[in-house]
Amino acid sequence: MAHRMTGPIRTLVIGGSGQIGARVTGRLLAMGHAVSVLTRGAAVAPGARALTGALSDRSAVRAALETGIDRVVLITPDMRDQGEVETAIIAELAAAKVGFVAKLSAQSAGLSPPVSFGRHHAVAERALVVSGLPHAVLRPTFYQDSLLLFAGDIRRGKPMMLPVKSGRVAMVAASDVAEALALLAHRAEPRSPVTLTGPAALSFPDIAGMIGAATGQRVGFRTVPALLARLVLPLAAGLPFWKAQLVVDLFRAIERGAQEPVSRDGPALLGRPPATLSDFLAARHADFAPDAS
Repeated sequence: MAHRMTGPIRTLVIGGSGQIGARVTGRLLAMGHAVSVLTRGAAVAPGARALTGALSDRSAVRAALETGIDRVVLITPDMRDQGEVETAIIAELAAAKVGFVAKLSAQSAGLSPPVSFGRHHAVAERALVVSGLPHAVLRPTFYQDSLLLFAGDIRRGKPMMLPVKSGRVAMVAASDVAEALALLAHRAEPRSPVTLTGPAALSFPDIAGMIGAATGQRVGFRTVPALLARLVLPLAAGLPFWKAQLVVDLFRAIERGAQEPVSRDGPALLGRPPATLSDFLAARHADFAPDAS
């Protein structure tokens, strides 16, 4: 698909109605892109064009590309067959000769060997390389925003319970992930994978203490054996069994220090330091504050 020399950049966000996708869409619109969003039917950002279709439906992807697209941002939710789904999408992008692809991946895809959700992303990353399409890949660490999964228990005075003890993680803000991905799509510069981390590595007991200090309460932390977490997590968190196993695998990698290094990629791309956990807790204070009795 040839580049156009004039007019707004026509960008398709595949998966543009989720937590990251909606933010990416908004940022691209602000940058002057004409944005289309492939979605099952969820609302999209004002100013974007909604194209209805499942990400796993190659004919829907093909139809979206036929509307006239210069660049694609590829964001898929966690799926059991995520690698295969993204590989099929990439085949359609290659057939359409898309000018540039910005893919959201995961830091765990860059480990040797890849682990957890990163195994699926690594499959798609390889497909992008083989396709020959100009592209950039963003590999963020554990999201600060994922701490909201514990907010309800923390408000009720319950401890954070995780299958990790001493590992440290340089967790990143979802808003920084969205900004970085939008910048990669906007600049359209093929490059090596970008690892996006927060500015400091913290242990989960440290994180529990920071939440407590920010909300004026004592927030406990308890380590759950990995085997027990594999059995209980599907019931406790309502996760599919396959996803629960990948979550535990991720925490085991964190325990081994996989997400402790702080990358310089983020400041170089964003032009500023990434948001700190303190920034996130200040913004989301009410989510963790004790319930009124």
